[in-house]
Amino acid sequence: MKKNWPYYIVLLLVVVFLYRVSQEASQKQIDWDENYTGASKSPFGCYVAKDFIENMLSSKVEDVDLTVYQKLSEGAHINENYVFVNTDFAPSKQDVTQLCKFVSSGNTVFISARNFGALADTLKIDVGDPLMYDIHQDSISTFSGAVNSGSAFAEANLVNPNLHLSKNASFDHTTYSVIFTKLDTNKTIVLGTGSENLANYVSVSFGKGKFLLHTLPDAFGNYYAADRSTSKYLFRCLSYLQDRPTYFDEHYKVGRIENKDSRRYLLSEPALKLGYLIVVIAGLIGLFFGGKRRQRPVPIVVPPSNSTLEFVEQVGVLYYNQGNHADIVRKKINYFLESIRSRFFTQTNIFDDKFLERMENLSGTPKDQVRHLFATVDYLRNSQGCGEKDLKNLDKLIWEFNKRSKR
Repeated sequence: MKKNWPYYIVLLLVVVFLYRVSQEASQKQIDWDENYTGASKSPFGCYVAKDFIENMLSSKVEDVDLTVYQKLSEGAHINENYVFVNTDFAPSKQDVTQLCKFVSSGNTVFISARNFGALADTLKIDVGDPLMYDIHQDSISTFSGAVNSGSAFAEANLVNPNLHLSKNASFDHTTYSVIFTKLDTNKTIVLGTGSENLANYVSVSFGKGKFLLHTLPDAFGNYYAADRSTSKYLFRCLSYLQDRPTYFDEHYKVGRIENKDSRRYLLSEPALKLGYLIVVIAGLIGLFFGGKRRQRPVPIVVPPSNSTLEFVEQVGVLYYNQGNHADIVRKKINYFLESIRSRFFTQTNIFDDKFLERMENLSGTPKDQVRHLFATVDYLRNSQGCGEKDLKNLDKLIWEFNKRSKR
């Protein structure tokens, strides 16, 4: 118990930390980030706007989390709408090409953004800050008025008398808005204006279809879409969409959660996200403490030593110290003759001509070398006194014979 007290302190600190995190998570803070996703209920999500589109159109509204190129290259598309809402619309060149083919076939593309990326060059349009547009005018009075008004908020209205609001819709939490500073007048119709009656909503004809370009994406945020004073403006902007199958873009969004992440729903809900973190932290703690409790020292296994070599070494030292060369010669001769019997299957009692001829043939050793070897063996095994020189000579002859032998 006493040894485990540091672990209990760590566990207590983790519990306190999780409690504090849960308390902060329970106090919901308003997220004012601009994400414009159809599922987001934050002030600048598009949950209400998408609901408007679904209720306004009897046809199906489909969420698309693919690039324009991936979606529109699937097959033929006839009489359809494609809706994009984001801070900036930044398609690739391939996306722009596919989008233009889509519109040329008679479809409609609605884009609400402050910047239209590569599409702007194709449609010969440009956008800019209305304040800077006023400053560039030659009139000093206009410059003074632009400085006084600034960009504190944005206003918007529609040009069509049937859709025109009696009072401009005011977007008080919008501190940045843009207007069209360049348009292709041959193909463009102004549908809406902002403050100072500058165009912020246009229709651009392209082939058999059209682009509906809108520069105030904040109007699609839940904060304004749910407000009665501004929701009418949004509804009338969307009335230019025909009642036909519609794609609602979820790909070109700021900070969107990738579809490949299987945790996307868990991480999108605060309560589920907190529970997920608690499970992960608890699992790590369990692995840490569980590993500590179950870890055991690995015993060191010493490999068995070769005692035979040690024995031979000790015997050799013993014989060397005694200096009994005759005994070593006898043992070496006995060992050699035993190897002859086992290898050549012959008797070694008498070294006659028949025996020597058999050794020459079986071993492949020269005749003189064989006769010299066995003559030395015969002499030494019958001799009473052998010296170191005799032992070395015998050892050399046996080694040469074994080296040349075929067996």
